[in-house]
Amino acid sequence: MSKSLTAENFNFIPKIPEKSEFETLGKFRYREEDKKVLVKIENSKVNIEFKVLERAVTLGQYAVLYDENEYCLGGGTITGKA
Repeated sequence: MSKSLTAENFNFIPKIPEKSEFETLGKFRYREEDKKVLVKIENSKVNIEFKVLERAVTLGQYAVLYDENEYCLGGGTITGKA
């Protein structure tokens, strides 16, 4: 069980958000439900904190962020977890 993850090589669509910290929705496994998360952008890394513990966060897989309208905000490779 993980409380957060770090993602690198994150591609934001269409651009990097103006705020470096914001709440949104995230997905970390194919076909799972979107989960509420807190995102913190620090240099080239994106730190994502979960509202509830998340199971099976796996290094090398992708973290994908969505807004409340289910539009993709971007994604990146999971490189760390806590």
